[in-house]
Amino acid sequence: MSLTKTTPINDPYPSPTVSDAVVVIKNLTTGTDHPMQYNLGSGWYAASGFGAKPGDVFQLSVDYNGVNYVASCPLMSSVTLDGVTIKDSEFAVGSKPLYDVIPHFTDPSADQRNYYHFRIGVNDKLYTKIFVMSNAFSGGMPNTQPLRVRDIEFIEGDTVTVIMERVAPVVYQYYFELLQASRKTGDHPSNPTSNITGGALGYFSAFYIEVQRVVYEK
Repeated sequence: MSLTKTTPINDPYPSPTVSDAVVVIKNLTTGTDHPMQYNLGSGWYAASGFGAKPGDVFQLSVDYNGVNYVASCPLMSSVTLDGVTIKDSEFAVGSKPLYDVIPHFTDPSADQRNYYHFRIGVNDKLYTKIFVMSNAFSGGMPNTQPLRVRDIEFIEGDTVTVIMERVAPVVYQYYFELLQASRKTGDHPSNPTSNITGGALGYFSAFYIEVQRVVYEK
């Protein structure tokens, strides 16, 4: 888990890392505490020995500078990512590349709204661009909705990695609002809705990941 100090959304410099907080994650379903230690090499807080099953609710507690920050999130069940297809998008304009990256998975339920967050990497670099989707129009069906990838150029032979997370509604909402704020120009964007109490920005999420890699070919 990463803890940083708040900086403006368009600040080009990395946010300062917080390395001296007291961080505990608790499985509220089982009552098990997991104190987390700061790793200087990675800049992340980490712990091992998590035992969990879908539906378990996890609570984050952070004590820093006399303030306690708390958040909770359920662990959503995983959805299998069966594969990935990449093609040049028909909506590309001019010479700027635009790709349709289609994650192949089957949404588990037409009776429940499900939410997904994706990360995309090329070779050894993982990009920070936000990709989210819901099953609003594909509940219980195989996904055909593409992730529209711009500002990243794929070269033939590149290894493209797609990471899929099925996330809780509050986490999807955070990413969705952050994406909307990043697209605004001129106005001062509002902070996305956080599930962390105590005045912190950001979010706390518990999730499984699914990973697929594909070699890009024109």
